[in-house]
Amino acid sequence: MPSITLNLYLHKRFVSGRLLYEATIPVSSRFLMRQCATLPSADKSFTMATMAPTSICLYKLRAGILALAVATILFCTPSCFSFRITVPPDPECVVSALAIVHSEPAAMDFEKPISDEPVTAADPAVYSLIKVLQVSKPLKLQWHWYSPDNQLIRRSKTVEINAKGKYLAYFAAWDTLPQSYYSEKKGGWTVVITADGSFLSKKEFAVN
Repeated sequence: MPSITLNLYLHKRFVSGRLLYEATIPVSSRFLMRQCATLPSADKSFTMATMAPTSICLYKLRAGILALAVATILFCTPSCFSFRITVPPDPECVVSALAIVHSEPAAMDFEKPISDEPVTAADPAVYSLIKVLQVSKPLKLQWHWYSPDNQLIRRSKTVEINAKGKYLAYFAAWDTLPQSYYSEKKGGWTVVITADGSFLSKKEFAVN
């Protein structure tokens, strides 16, 4: 059976108070239907008409327009779309560890995991040791020590880290709380560390 190309043209008009939709299809060539009926020749056209309640017809019309618009966007105008994939930068100043220890931090291997150590009132000193990853800007750290009665009893001097602003895979820094501060104050302590005046990390620990 020879193939033809059909182009659908949709028109509307009101007949006796009802909305009439007419679909006009120009015929590009002759072809035979199953029952040997013949459509008009290439220079003529025929009309298919149907009537329906206005709400149903409008719904179908809108659905058809939407489907046509989607198909046009997907298949006809791919160059209308452009995408930019932004790779977010690695996070900076990630706290890897904050530990309370009684051992001298200078003798530790910071490549290994850092863990808390039990603290007693007999220990000569307590150290708050922090390890921070991926630092590329200068930082000013400060330690704030709070006793069991929630009183600020020590504020460290400001410690400047990475003053030249180079990239550091990590740094480790610590502050010392001398025994005189806690020898008579057993219980739950808190240390807060700030960076450039903003909160960086916090640790609670017990002095036994």
